[in-house]
Order: sequence, then structure tokens, then C-alpha cells
Amino acid sequence: MGEGHIFISYRREDSAGYTRAIYDQLTKHFSKSQVFMDVDTIEPGLPFDEVINQAVARCDVLLVMVGARWMEPRADSGPRLNDPKDYVRIEIAAALSRDIRVIPVLLDGATMPAEDALPEPLRPFARRNAIEVGNSRFDSDVERLIDVIGKSIGEPARSHNREGHRSRRTAMYWLLGGGLAAVALVPVIYWYLPGSIQKDWRFCRKCNALFFDGSAAKGVCAAGGEHSAEGFNFSLEHDVAGTGQPDWRFCRKCQSLFFNGYPTKGVCPAGGAHANEGYNFVLEHDQTGWARYQKAGQSAQNSWRFCEKCQSLFFDGVPAKGVCPAGGAHSAQGYDFFLPHQADS
Repeated sequence: MGEGHIFISYRREDSAGYTRAIYDQLTKHFSKSQVFMDVDTIEPGLPFDEVINQAVARCDVLLVMVGARWMEPRADSGPRLNDPKDYVRIEIAAALSRDIRVIPVLLDGATMPAEDALPEPLRPFARRNAIEVGNSRFDSDVERLIDVIGKSIGEPARSHNREGHRSRRTAMYWLLGGGLAAVALVPVIYWYLPGSIQKDWRFCRKCNALFFDGSAAKGVCAAGGEHSAEGFNFSLEHDVAGTGQPDWRFCRKCQSLFFNGYPTKGVCPAGGAHANEGYNFVLEHDQTGWARYQKAGQSAQNSWRFCEKCQSLFFDGVPAKGVCPAGGAHSAQGYDFFLPHQADS
């Protein structure tokens, strides 16, 4: 049997962070050639509906990422799914018409749309059994999704590494975190990070973003003026191979850390999109990050999250979600990142 293929259907403004996190996990289990995620690879001048139909026709499983904004109406009309040219509608309709297995993936508490809320070609989608993926149980939910996909395409599920679950023992305790002590309890874990390290990354008490505090200038804060450091002095690993997520970069305009793994570069408080410069930072996350830090003695703080609106990293461990340069507060998606820091900050 040849390799099975997986097509991921999603809306960038609805679930970009979660989708990237799930894609990263899928490509650790299946090969990258088996997983198609972005229609951004369509070359100029080609009919996008035909290209999408051809890509869907080659897949064995279509994953439909459904977040809280998946059915959100546009300002001038109803949901985008009502538009026959909507690419998500084209993807789902193409899979349903070919009897390809369609798996709704409900993200962080999202629910399935009602059948009568969908356009006629998509109504069978409402009757598909869904799988839920949440932040608090991200690893186990994605493991279950991988098992389902493996059975669908005829590839046996591999054994999963549960070291992170087994090793929650003596080295974990709860501590009030640095300048955030009055607000949140954060887990502190231990491990030594090898490789190249840059320190002086700090929490900004005004906007909740992580910014580089190692220069005289303090960048541009979405809350106005410069960033204002508080709490731990974080030391980030860069330009190394590992289990963490790469493509986190320094923005030379605002001095914050943002995710550079998408064609779009988010929203910078200094204006326009972020502009990457310097190191390629690798951030540990979820159970793998927890287990690695716990194993060998480095203090770390979790609840650092990707903001789906501006693509920056921000601290999500307090009730207020800071100030996002894209407007309003930050909006978390995807991994729960662990940042190592000096224990006595």
C-alpha cells in the first residue's frame, strides 16, 4: 500500500496557531509529503478551485479545523461558507463528493455547526463524528487523532512517548513567579539547556508580550511607549535541533518575539508586519518540554502562548490578556510554551 495523504482544511484567522501545532505533531508521525496544509502554495495564474479539487482528490483523510470563529459571519453578509467560492467550502465539498473520510477537529471547546446552518453541499459534514483537541490535554488529544488517521490510511499507530506523564514527581512544585507573584501561580521545573542561549528576554508588564531587554532601547509596546520589564530573566535556546518549535524570531522593529513560520508576519506595534532579525529560537512546549526541564534542573515558566492575532508570544497565565497590536487583548492558540529562566530573578 502506498503512503496515505492527509489534507488539513482551516481558516487562518480562526485557527492558525492550533493548526500549525497539530501539523507539527502530524509530521513527526507521518512524513511531510503526506500532509498538505496550505493553499498558499498555489502559483499565481492557476485556478485555485481546480488546484484545491486536485489536492483533495489525492488525499485519503480531510481534517477540518473548527475553531470558535469558523462560522463567524462577515460584516456585510452571512458566514463565508455561504459563498460558493469560499476555499474551505470547496475543500469540504470536494471531499464529501468523493467519499473521502472527513474528520471535524473541534478546537478548544468549539462545537459542530447545525446541519441547517450549512449550505446544502456541506450538510453531510454536520453528521460526521468529530474529535476534540483542547489546550489542557493537547498531547493526548493529538495522539488520539494520530491513531484515528493511522487506522484510516492503513498505517499502524506507533507507540507514544508518555515519559512526560510518568515523570511528574519530585522536581515539580508550585512557586509564585517573579514580578507576577501577586497574580499567578506557575510551575517551576528543572533541566539544563545545552546549545546556544540568549538571555535578557523579559515579560512586558504593559502588553504581556515577551521582548528583548538586552539593549538600551526597549522597543515599541502595543500599550504605548516602550516595553517595561518585570519578573524573570528568560534565557532562550536558538539555532539548535531539538523537540521544540523553531521559527520564533526577534522583531527588529518592536523587539518582541514572534512566530515567523507563516507567510504572513503578524501585526507589529511599530506599524505593519513584524520584521525578523538574528537568531532562530526554539521553544519547548507541553508535556515534552515539561519532561525535559524536569529531568535535568532548569527553572521554567509555562503559560506562554502564541497570539493568533499578532503572532507574538505573550503570557497567558494572568486574567488580563495584555494589549495586542492587532486590537483588543491577545488571543491564545496552540502550544503551551515553557521558557527557562534564572531561578533567583
